[in-house]
Amino acid sequence: MPKKIKECGKAHLISVPLPDHGDSYTVISHESVINHVYYELAAAGFGIVSEEYRATADGNIAQGIHVLQYNSDPELSMMFAWTNSYNKLVKFQCAIGAYVRVCYNGMVAGDMMNFKRKHTGSAVHDISMQLSNQIKSGEKH
Repeated sequence: MPKKIKECGKAHLISVPLPDHGDSYTVISHESVINHVYYELAAAGFGIVSEEYRATADGNIAQGIHVLQYNSDPELSMMFAWTNSYNKLVKFQCAIGAYVRVCYNGMVAGDMMNFKRKHTGSAVHDISMQLSNQIKSGEKH
């Protein structure tokens, strides 16, 4: 039976115990993703209008959605979203794209900026670099 993802608070995600899957698995903590997203968004000049966090009941699969302050258009904005897991079921993923405020739809096109990475080897470094590149390049797309 699939696990349902429900809204949760940032504190809940941070409190989830880190997994120990052995040497081949590189842990990417939900907290480090959240902190890095905040840092990169601020460095790129984006403000966060709203954020939403979701997770499975055990917190092993988590998602963050950040609606960004972008120009003065009342109908169109940007959003940055990510997914992370501690249970090997989901690769780390992140993407930046447009957000339509009028109907609350997000649009993330595959040819803009998206990224998916297994939790192995240099995953922490690769994800850090990708978050930075996506957010810095987000306004161009």
